Amino acid sequence: ANSCTANDLVNVIVHSLPAVSAGPDRILCTGSSATLSASGATSYVWTPGGSTSTSISVSPLSTTQYVVTGTDANGCVATDSANVTVNPLPNVSVGPDKAICTGSTTDLVASGASTYAWSPGGATTSTILVSPLVNTTYIVTGTSSSGCTKKDTVLVAVNPVPVVSLSPTFICPGFSTTLDAGNAGSTFAWSTGETSQTISVSDSGTYTVVVTSPNGCPAMGTST
Repeated sequence: ANSCTANDLVNVIVHSLPAVSAGPDRILCTGSSATLSASGATSYVWTPGGSTSTSISVSPLSTTQYVVTGTDANGCVATDSANVTVNPLPNVSVGPDKAICTGSTTDLVASGASTYAWSPGGATTSTILVSPLVNTTYIVTGTSSSGCTKKDTVLVAVNPVPVVSLSPTFICPGFSTTLDAGNAGSTFAWSTGETSQTISVSDSGTYTVVVTSPNGCPAMGTST
């Protein structure tokens, strides 16, 4: 007010922003997880989730962008992001369980992936032929074009073939004998047209029977 003047100085210090990094983008398969690690600051906040850890483990169900906000010792703030791409698992299928008779062969056909690996056996084709001697579970691992894998299993049950024992039989003229195919509970088809377990014969000749077990496995017996 008296027209006297004076001055003062103030220094404005400009700090650089922190070089915050969320790390590289990641590619996952559905159900897998990845660790994202931030660097370049002293404290962090992740979005989504709100975690304040330097590193976070993520397992998103769909492709997600994670943003990290980093603050340095000077209070300066910067952000960075990492995209986590989620690829679906292949829809691998090897079909329903199967049943075969001892000594038979069946084919197993896998679908839904680009490449396959079978166990046991180690085959890498989509279709394999198998003839196990006992009940066996086959596992196929399918890999998609994006590198994601999924497994499916199929049980091949092995049913026994009936044992039919018909011995040669001798009879005198005017007499008869009984041929017994055994395997009670099965079905029978004789060369005479009869369908019972036993038949009575009085003529010479060759008699055959096809015995089919309850699980559908057939066997043939012959008596002369």
